[in-house]
Amino acid sequence: VGRIVFGVLEDSSEARARLAASKDPRALAPLVAALKTDSQTLRFAAALGLGASGDPRAVDVLVPALATEQEWVVRVAEARALGGLRGDRAVDALITALREESRLDARLHVVWALAETGDERIVPILVGLLGDDLPEVREAAAAGLGQAGRPDLLGPLVDTLGDEDPRPRERAATSLGRIRDARAVGPLIAVLSDADSA
Repeated sequence: VGRIVFGVLEDSSEARARLAASKDPRALAPLVAALKTDSQTLRFAAALGLGASGDPRAVDVLVPALATEQEWVVRVAEARALGGLRGDRAVDALITALREESRLDARLHVVWALAETGDERIVPILVGLLGDDLPEVREAAAAGLGQAGRPDLLGPLVDTLGDEDPRPRERAATSLGRIRDARAVGPLIAVLSDADSA
């Protein structure tokens, strides 16, 4: 376990994968300790390791860490870890982080983390984010709505096919495909026809 934890702290994706596969509860304590160090690099890697652990107890550590972390890059890692861990507390913390996050690139990662949770409570939030100023946020919101897979989301996703930026448009098209509702075929064909004539 010691070598795996050390590898996670060095930001090794292979080590994080081994840690997640091991499900060894002994790995949690060194990661929790690393999350409390002064080193931004160690906190970042520890947050990723906690997320990779798949251990629901990691949520209890990551929620307060996300609320108090000063470095945006570490907040990103904490948010993404919570998104992968899921659960009510994780989703609540991410909703709060979305509301309070002022740094745009960190906010984007919070949206992706929320989308990853697949929680039904985030659907209205994601629909609202389709109108965000940042195209990357609109893209992440469209992706999350596709994961929800609900036919009642066709309207907002079809509207996003008209977005001025190609990233949200493409993600909306992919999400409409995931929903697999025949009503999406006409708008998708229209978008393809418009792209062909441009």
